[in-house]
Amino acid sequence: MKIPTLLALACAVAIAIPLRMAGADPEGYPSGKPFQAIEADFDSLQEAVDGLSGDLQSLSQALTVEVTVDTEVCIPFPVQCGSNPAFDNGVAANNGNANPVHLVATVSRGGVPVTGLTLADFQFIVGTVPAGGSALVFCDAVDCTENNFGEAGTGVYRMFLVTFDLSDWDDGVYTGALSVTDPEGGNGFALVSLTIPPI
Repeated sequence: MKIPTLLALACAVAIAIPLRMAGADPEGYPSGKPFQAIEADFDSLQEAVDGLSGDLQSLSQALTVEVTVDTEVCIPFPVQCGSNPAFDNGVAANNGNANPVHLVATVSRGGVPVTGLTLADFQFIVGTVPAGGSALVFCDAVDCTENNFGEAGTGVYRMFLVTFDLSDWDDGVYTGALSVTDPEGGNGFALVSLTIPPI
């Protein structure tokens, strides 16, 4: 425990002593036994400090996740868009194809990039889809080649979303969340929204 915390506790207890002895709030404490009041106050303060320590530890593990979405990734003819007959390489994702959508995620903890993550550390949580639309999943190495996932820079990761059955997109707005958990137990998420236009 740091010195400032100890000083704060000591000050709080020091203030509590004369209040209890003066009978400012005698309820619950036997008359003439101020040290029982001091002990109870100290226990309450310790519980508060312990709770704060837990909150700070949770905050220290929190990951910051930022995501950008590109529905036109197939226009420059990348390899990920040419490996499956369901994909229409050379055009943007629309309601006439099942083209992958590109996600770029930046992951950091306290401003420091988090490196070395794999696709298994990421999860896409489906939010809403247009009427009749299919849920979204990560494109695997079979449909998007072995380049379906990679660390594009320090703490920057690229991955692809497709409909789970590789059916054509439905035009409209798809939403969800990208969740990340690192090997140290840190976690974070970012909202994802993409709009698929009609042909």
